[in-house]
Amino acid sequence: STIPRDAVNIKLDNVQHLGQNILAMRRQGRDPKYLFKDDVSGAYRLLPIHPFFQMRQIITVNGRRRVDRCNNFGSRAAGYLFCVFMSLVLWIAENEWGIEGLLAYVDDGFGAEEDGELELYRPYNIMFPRRQTRLLLLWAWLGIPHELRKQLFGRALLIIGLIINLDDFSISIADESRRAHALAIRAFLTSRSQPLFM
Repeated sequence: STIPRDAVNIKLDNVQHLGQNILAMRRQGRDPKYLFKDDVSGAYRLLPIHPFFQMRQIITVNGRRRVDRCNNFGSRAAGYLFCVFMSLVLWIAENEWGIEGLLAYVDDGFGAEEDGELELYRPYNIMFPRRQTRLLLLWAWLGIPHELRKQLFGRALLIIGLIINLDDFSISIADESRRAHALAIRAFLTSRSQPLFM
């Protein structure tokens, strides 16, 4: 509560940025073969907090108080801090490791790959698109944890809640999300005793 809201404003990459990258590839005669998405495990908690700030992160569980020494999801600055960290990781990926076109939405790294050849990521013994494999190698080198089940790729992929499809170059909302939104709107409208507009 002591951190002003305007001090922790962040701009996240989104599906529009991915679309722009895909269109740029196509204009250069490079046709994207795969979409990929990688997810960091335990995202916010990877970052330690300065000891002077730790005293503001006292957590009470079952009457016992503990100092939380890591970036806490409930902190106003938590998302900002992690996104600054991920921005640095993306900078390293592009400028030091030569991985182009990577985007990030909080703890998800994502992008498109025009090379149809897959590369082995030895820790999982699984083949992934080249850029995805390189990103996972970078994460492993930096000590950023990740789990196999959250590292995905394909011609169509759910990224930030939207289905991106390279076969028909479409973006759509998943059926279950569409139904959930419709049910929430219906529940809101039926719970009101007065009309929304007069």
